[in-house]
Amino acid sequence: DNQTVFHLNQLGAAVWHLIAEPTAVDQIVAIVQQAFPDIAPEQVETDVTKLIDDLHSRGLINRKD
Repeated sequence: DNQTVFHLNQLGAAVWHLIAEPTAVDQIVAIVQQAFPDIAPEQVETDVTKLIDDLHSRGLINRKD
């Protein structure tokens, strides 16, 4: 029984909402870039990719590669 609680920052919360439905990573990156224009696009891509990889490695999401 896993009782771990995860806290997400604003970017992480946005990604979490976007992955409620199957969505390609590049689409998520593009949407997040529009929502957070003050963050460098390269940083958004890095952060989104790391978060999705982390969620997947913890068994919280499934990925279709």
